[in-house]
Amino acid sequence: MVGKSWFGRSVFEACAFIKSHPGAPIPDLQLHTLPWGYPDPNQDGPERAYVDPGHCLSVLPTLIYPKSRGEVLLGSADAADAPHIDPAYLKEPEDLQLLLDGIRKCREICSHPEMSEHLGEEISPGADRASDEELIEEIRLRAGTVYHPVGTCKMGVDEMAVVDPRLRVPGIEGLRVVDASIMPEITGSNTNAPSMMIGERAAALIQED
Repeated sequence: MVGKSWFGRSVFEACAFIKSHPGAPIPDLQLHTLPWGYPDPNQDGPERAYVDPGHCLSVLPTLIYPKSRGEVLLGSADAADAPHIDPAYLKEPEDLQLLLDGIRKCREICSHPEMSEHLGEEISPGADRASDEELIEEIRLRAGTVYHPVGTCKMGVDEMAVVDPRLRVPGIEGLRVVDASIMPEITGSNTNAPSMMIGERAAALIQED
Protein backbone atom coordinates (compact mmCIF):
# COMPACT_ATOMS: atom_id res chain seq x y z
CA MET A 1 0.00 0.00 0.00
CA VAL A 2 1.30 3.42 -0.89
CA GLY A 3 0.35 7.03 -0.38
CA LYS A 4 -1.37 8.92 2.41
CA SER A 5 -4.95 8.54 1.23
CA TRP A 6 -7.45 6.27 3.03
CA PHE A 7 -6.42 3.50 0.63
CA GLY A 8 -2.92 3.73 2.08
CA ARG A 9 -3.97 3.14 5.67
CA SER A 10 -5.60 -0.27 5.90
CA VAL A 11 -7.25 -3.02 3.91
CA PHE A 12 -11.02 -2.63 4.26
CA GLU A 13 -11.21 1.08 4.97
CA ALA A 14 -14.53 1.35 3.14
CA CYS A 15 -17.36 -1.11 2.65
CA ALA A 16 -20.98 -0.71 1.61
CA PHE A 17 -24.21 -2.55 2.27
CA ILE A 18 -26.45 -2.21 -0.78
CA LYS A 19 -29.62 -3.60 -2.33
CA SER A 20 -29.10 -5.79 -5.37
CA HIS A 21 -32.28 -4.31 -6.87
CA PRO A 22 -34.64 -1.46 -5.85
CA GLY A 23 -37.36 -3.86 -4.69
CA ALA A 24 -35.19 -5.58 -2.07
CA PRO A 25 -36.60 -4.84 1.42
CA ILE A 26 -33.15 -4.53 3.02
CA PRO A 27 -29.54 -4.56 1.76
CA ASP A 28 -28.60 -8.04 0.59
CA LEU A 29 -25.05 -7.45 -0.67
CA GLN A 30 -21.90 -6.17 0.99
CA LEU A 31 -19.24 -4.57 -1.19
CA HIS A 32 -15.67 -4.94 0.01
CA THR A 33 -13.00 -2.68 -1.48
CA LEU A 34 -9.30 -3.51 -1.55
CA PRO A 35 -6.38 -1.31 -2.66
CA TRP A 36 -4.82 -4.16 -4.61
CA GLY A 37 -5.80 -6.91 -7.00
CA TYR A 38 -6.05 -10.69 -6.78
CA PRO A 39 -5.93 -11.74 -10.45
CA ASP A 40 -5.57 -15.47 -9.77
CA PRO A 41 -8.62 -17.68 -9.07
CA ASN A 42 -9.29 -19.71 -5.93
CA GLN A 43 -7.71 -17.53 -3.26
CA ASP A 44 -9.03 -19.48 -0.25
CA GLY A 45 -6.11 -21.88 0.10
CA PRO A 46 -3.65 -21.96 3.03
CA GLU A 47 -0.84 -20.36 1.01
CA ARG A 48 -0.42 -16.62 0.61
CA ALA A 49 -2.37 -15.39 -2.40
CA TYR A 50 -0.65 -13.69 -5.31
CA VAL A 51 -1.14 -9.93 -5.25
CA ASP A 52 -0.90 -7.85 -8.42
CA PRO A 53 2.08 -5.49 -7.98
CA GLY A 54 0.41 -2.67 -9.96
CA HIS A 55 -2.05 -0.02 -8.80
CA CYS A 56 -5.36 -1.82 -8.49
CA LEU A 57 -8.78 -1.49 -6.95
CA SER A 58 -10.82 -4.58 -6.14
CA VAL A 59 -14.56 -4.27 -5.55
CA LEU A 60 -15.95 -7.55 -4.26
CA PRO A 61 -19.69 -8.35 -4.06
CA THR A 62 -20.42 -10.48 -1.00
CA LEU A 63 -23.46 -12.50 0.03
CA ILE A 64 -24.63 -11.49 3.50
CA TYR A 65 -27.66 -13.77 3.66
CA PRO A 66 -26.60 -16.93 1.79
CA LYS A 67 -29.36 -19.45 1.21
CA SER A 68 -27.00 -22.41 0.85
CA ARG A 69 -26.45 -24.48 3.99
CA GLY A 70 -23.50 -26.77 4.58
CA GLU A 71 -23.00 -29.39 7.25
CA VAL A 72 -20.45 -30.56 9.81
CA LEU A 73 -20.71 -34.23 10.76
CA LEU A 74 -18.73 -36.35 13.20
CA GLY A 75 -16.48 -38.85 11.47
CA SER A 76 -16.64 -41.28 14.41
CA ALA A 77 -17.01 -41.42 18.17
CA ASP A 78 -13.30 -40.60 18.50
CA ALA A 79 -12.90 -36.90 19.32
CA ALA A 80 -9.45 -36.93 17.67
CA ASP A 81 -10.89 -37.84 14.27
CA ALA A 82 -11.40 -34.97 11.85
CA PRO A 83 -15.05 -34.10 11.18
CA HIS A 84 -16.66 -34.20 7.77
CA ILE A 85 -17.16 -30.62 6.59
CA ASP A 86 -19.19 -29.76 3.49
CA PRO A 87 -19.79 -26.01 3.12
CA ALA A 88 -22.09 -26.57 0.10
CA TYR A 89 -21.17 -23.20 -1.39
CA LEU A 90 -23.53 -22.00 -4.15
CA LYS A 91 -25.77 -25.04 -3.70
CA GLU A 92 -28.85 -22.83 -3.92
CA PRO A 93 -29.43 -21.06 -7.28
CA GLU A 94 -30.46 -17.85 -5.49
CA ASP A 95 -26.90 -17.40 -4.19
CA LEU A 96 -25.42 -17.72 -7.65
CA GLN A 97 -27.94 -15.26 -9.08
CA LEU A 98 -27.27 -12.72 -6.34
CA LEU A 99 -23.52 -12.82 -6.98
CA LEU A 100 -24.22 -12.45 -10.68
CA ASP A 101 -26.32 -9.36 -9.93
CA GLY A 102 -23.54 -8.18 -7.63
CA ILE A 103 -20.90 -8.29 -10.35
CA ARG A 104 -23.09 -6.20 -12.61
CA LYS A 105 -23.77 -3.75 -9.79
CA CYS A 106 -20.02 -3.37 -9.18
CA ARG A 107 -19.47 -2.73 -12.87
CA GLU A 108 -22.26 -0.15 -12.84
CA ILE A 109 -20.64 1.67 -9.91
CA CYS A 110 -17.18 1.59 -11.47
CA SER A 111 -18.52 2.95 -14.79
CA HIS A 112 -19.89 6.07 -13.10
CA PRO A 113 -17.88 9.15 -14.17
CA GLU A 114 -16.82 9.83 -10.57
CA MET A 115 -15.11 6.43 -10.56
CA SER A 116 -14.26 5.69 -14.17
CA GLU A 117 -11.93 8.68 -14.52
CA HIS A 118 -9.64 7.03 -11.95
CA LEU A 119 -9.81 3.52 -13.37
CA GLY A 120 -8.24 1.78 -16.34
CA GLU A 121 -9.13 -1.66 -17.60
CA GLU A 122 -10.96 -4.38 -15.72
CA ILE A 123 -8.35 -7.04 -15.00
CA SER A 124 -10.58 -9.75 -13.56
CA PRO A 125 -12.83 -11.27 -14.73
CA GLY A 126 -12.36 -8.85 -17.65
CA ALA A 127 -14.86 -6.69 -19.50
CA ASP A 128 -15.07 -9.28 -22.30
CA ARG A 129 -16.72 -11.69 -19.86
CA ALA A 130 -20.25 -10.32 -19.98
CA SER A 131 -22.83 -13.04 -20.55
CA ASP A 132 -24.60 -14.84 -17.69
CA GLU A 133 -22.86 -18.08 -18.61
CA GLU A 134 -19.40 -16.51 -18.65
CA LEU A 135 -19.88 -14.69 -15.36
CA ILE A 136 -21.31 -17.77 -13.63
CA GLU A 137 -18.22 -19.67 -14.78
CA GLU A 138 -16.05 -16.93 -13.25
CA ILE A 139 -18.03 -17.00 -9.99
CA ARG A 140 -17.55 -20.74 -9.65
CA LEU A 141 -13.85 -20.34 -10.39
CA ARG A 142 -13.14 -17.33 -8.17
CA ALA A 143 -15.67 -17.20 -5.34
CA GLY A 144 -14.28 -17.56 -1.84
CA THR A 145 -15.31 -17.02 1.75
CA VAL A 146 -14.82 -13.93 3.85
CA TYR A 147 -13.89 -16.20 6.77
CA HIS A 148 -17.12 -15.69 8.75
CA PRO A 149 -18.72 -19.15 9.00
CA VAL A 150 -21.44 -19.51 11.63
CA GLY A 151 -24.14 -21.85 12.83
CA THR A 152 -22.42 -25.20 13.39
CA CYS A 153 -23.61 -25.23 17.05
CA LYS A 154 -26.84 -23.29 16.66
CA MET A 155 -28.70 -21.96 19.67
CA GLY A 156 -32.35 -22.86 20.02
CA VAL A 157 -34.93 -25.24 21.46
CA ASP A 158 -35.56 -27.40 18.38
CA GLU A 159 -34.05 -30.78 17.57
CA MET A 160 -31.24 -29.18 15.52
CA ALA A 161 -30.09 -26.96 18.39
CA VAL A 162 -26.73 -27.72 19.99
CA VAL A 163 -26.95 -25.15 22.80
CA ASP A 164 -29.93 -23.81 24.70
CA PRO A 165 -30.77 -20.07 25.01
CA ARG A 166 -28.24 -19.80 27.86
CA LEU A 167 -25.52 -21.30 25.61
CA ARG A 168 -25.38 -24.56 27.59
CA VAL A 169 -24.79 -27.89 25.87
CA PRO A 170 -27.58 -30.18 27.10
CA GLY A 171 -26.39 -33.24 28.98
CA ILE A 172 -22.88 -31.93 29.70
CA GLU A 173 -22.70 -29.96 32.92
CA GLY A 174 -20.54 -26.83 32.84
CA LEU A 175 -20.04 -26.78 29.07
CA ARG A 176 -21.09 -23.76 27.02
CA VAL A 177 -20.32 -22.76 23.44
CA VAL A 178 -19.57 -19.05 23.10
CA ASP A 179 -18.74 -17.90 19.57
CA ALA A 180 -20.33 -17.31 16.15
CA SER A 181 -21.15 -21.00 15.80
CA ILE A 182 -24.18 -20.56 18.08
CA MET A 183 -25.91 -18.14 15.69
CA PRO A 184 -29.09 -19.78 14.32
CA GLU A 185 -28.65 -17.61 11.21
CA ILE A 186 -25.81 -15.40 10.06
CA THR A 187 -26.11 -11.72 10.84
CA GLY A 188 -26.27 -9.32 7.89
CA SER A 189 -22.87 -7.88 8.77
CA ASN A 190 -19.35 -8.88 9.66
CA THR A 191 -19.43 -11.32 12.57
CA ASN A 192 -16.69 -9.92 14.81
CA ALA A 193 -18.82 -7.40 16.72
CA PRO A 194 -21.75 -9.82 17.21
CA SER A 195 -19.25 -12.43 18.48
CA MET A 196 -17.97 -9.96 21.05
CA MET A 197 -21.56 -9.33 22.14
CA ILE A 198 -22.11 -13.09 22.49
CA GLY A 199 -19.02 -13.28 24.69
CA GLU A 200 -20.23 -10.43 26.91
CA ARG A 201 -23.67 -11.98 27.23
CA ALA A 202 -22.15 -15.37 28.05
CA ALA A 203 -20.06 -13.82 30.79
CA ALA A 204 -23.22 -12.38 32.32
CA LEU A 205 -25.03 -15.73 32.05
CA ILE A 206 -22.15 -17.56 33.73
CA GLN A 207 -22.19 -15.04 36.60
CA GLU A 208 -25.95 -15.44 36.98
CA ASP A 209 -25.69 -19.25 37.07
